[in-house]
Amino acid sequence: MPRKIYTPKRLGHDYSDAEKYGEIFVVYDKHQSPFQIRTAREIAEDFLKQHPPNDGDLLLVSGPATLNIVLANCILTRIRRLGMLIFHARDRIYIEREYYSECDTTTGQAGS
Repeated sequence: MPRKIYTPKRLGHDYSDAEKYGEIFVVYDKHQSPFQIRTAREIAEDFLKQHPPNDGDLLLVSGPATLNIVLANCILTRIRRLGMLIFHARDRIYIEREYYSECDTTTGQAGS
């Protein structure tokens, strides 16, 4: 199964190089305000119920920081690994990075 590449919004960028990593899933429409955090979380939660993340899927970091943070948090409540696809502007390439959650999502406490 191809990896899912979640992105908060489809901006005016060319994502063809990012599509080499998997299928792009746009979570928010272009009218989602980055200031409506609760609404953004609800939309992300509903979206991820329909398109659940699997280990190896990626978050394409793009657009408003708050929407990236909300989406990353929603992914990390489902899986403990957040794969990220970050565009390196100087070299014009995507770089893949990962973050592992140390937090127990059931208690909110740091894990061992």
